[in-house]
Amino acid sequence: MDATGNRTRPASPFLRLPPHIRKKIYVYLLPIHPGESVTTINYDLAWPFLQHPSSTTFTPHQLDLCKCPQQAQEHIYTRYLCHAPKVCIHPKSAPYWILEEPGPAFNILRPASEAEEMQRPDAGVIRLNRMLYEETLPLLYSGRNFLLLTGICSRGRYQAHATLIWLSTISPTARAHITSISLLVQSNEEDCRDEDAPEAYRKLAKYVVQNLGNCKHVCVNVWPSLIELGAFSELFRREDMCVILKEHHGQKRTHEFRDRKAFMRFLAK
Repeated sequence: MDATGNRTRPASPFLRLPPHIRKKIYVYLLPIHPGESVTTINYDLAWPFLQHPSSTTFTPHQLDLCKCPQQAQEHIYTRYLCHAPKVCIHPKSAPYWILEEPGPAFNILRPASEAEEMQRPDAGVIRLNRMLYEETLPLLYSGRNFLLLTGICSRGRYQAHATLIWLSTISPTARAHITSISLLVQSNEEDCRDEDAPEAYRKLAKYVVQNLGNCKHVCVNVWPSLIELGAFSELFRREDMCVILKEHHGQKRTHEFRDRKAFMRFLAK
């Protein structure tokens, strides 16, 4: 019984194990799979203020009336002036989708295999006990390369924005263990207007620098487009940051940068 005379529940046999033994069990149950290049987080976008939120008309402009409270009257949706779409992260109960082939109009996704389902970081059961959750966080988030992924969206998939939203909604302890994130940089991945994408990259880069103290790698996957990449130079405000630039065209080269000058020289070529 406790000090108030109430009967206390006996601790689980697992919780009575020494911490170093529990850690060995976590490593066995929650491994990072060697063949896993990215850990995918699925999301959808919701547009609560647009007149035609389900539009699939692909154009290089935003052509829809918006009723968001940012402006007094109905207006044409304008990114960074109007309310951004709501980012809806898929729960574990939702179907899990993996990137099969990226494309400007829409990414081709496929259902995850059973083996890929097993690779998902999952703290659902562990959350039942705060101590277990905190003990397993390094295994759930460290050493993984997180990629936010969605399917078709004619207004742009807002991937950098969705990544920032996801990072801001997980717990500070979880954020502290994230070591790597990935982005797809191609037309329509962030916005239907290529010129609107860099600002989203700049905001994400600043967030990473300020809030992800252990994030050491940002992987930027690039396809031919008119999108400027200079916004990622914000990441070099941290001396321990490495930007991995993967070119998915031509000879498909991979470049690593650890300082702003080298990165900007490469972009100027």
